[in-house]
Amino acid sequence: MLDINDLKESNEFLNALLDNLIPAVFIVDKDIRIHSFNNSFKALFHKPEDRILGELFGNALGCAFVMDEAKDCGCTSNCDNCLLRNTLIQVFNLKIPAYKKRLTRKFYINDQEIVKYFIYTAKYVYFNNEEMVLIIVDDITELMETNLQLKKMTITDGLTQLHNHNHLHYKLDEEINRAKRYGNKLSIIMLDIDQFKSVNDSHGHQVGDKTLASVGKIIKKSLREIDIPGRYGGEEFLVILPHTGLENSFITAERIRKTIESAAFEEVGLKITVSGGVAEFQMERAHHLIDKADKLLYKAKQKGKNRIEK
Repeated sequence: MLDINDLKESNEFLNALLDNLIPAVFIVDKDIRIHSFNNSFKALFHKPEDRILGELFGNALGCAFVMDEAKDCGCTSNCDNCLLRNTLIQVFNLKIPAYKKRLTRKFYINDQEIVKYFIYTAKYVYFNNEEMVLIIVDDITELMETNLQLKKMTITDGLTQLHNHNHLHYKLDEEINRAKRYGNKLSIIMLDIDQFKSVNDSHGHQVGDKTLASVGKIIKKSLREIDIPGRYGGEEFLVILPHTGLENSFITAERIRKTIESAAFEEVGLKITVSGGVAEFQMERAHHLIDKADKLLYKAKQKGKNRIEK
């Protein structure tokens, strides 16, 4: 029977311990090449042993930049900015006992690009006149994706999938502060579906909900990437337009209005139009800017609906 002390000193025992750890573990030398790894590493990155052992760590991990640019780890356009690579170099240079960081990166796993979230610890090791760094990687992707989904739910209107009322106010305050700081132009559009109550009364609330969702999609598709659309409440929508003056915002609002007017909605014969008000930021507070757009919207309603006022 093997003595427990002999067992603890045996390579088989150490390898068994390493391979039964849940975190992915690997060891790199000063050239940032992998010299040892456990089963969790192979399972996490879905790489065969011959594509791990002796490879530069970015190649073995399936770094997206390595794959996209067909270059080795250390030679891509992102290597100077690589947090993990810079950590390892720093640990070697400064002989830091332990270094813990969070990492978000794109990897190719099973030839599919996947965003992964890790917490990794890099530990300097000196053994038998050799300098090494031991890296322990905890995959927190599932936790992070759950947290991101929960966060999205708190800022998103469930029906239209646009920003909700509270988050719109937060984003508007943010854009006003940015406009003040840099002297940028900023405008908003307030839109309201005309005679929406009659849609619910004539066709039912399910059709009404689908109509709101469809209008939300049209608004979003009509905007730039930097624009911020949201459902302000009921059948009212607010669009924040950074770096945009009154005239260009009016053109955008008119484009949205015309697209909605010509769109085919849920029920045959169902015609939807919107009225709107466009206001440019003039160093006032957020609620004053919204009030200004709201009054212009009311003016559009008084003038016969299906129109934009500025």
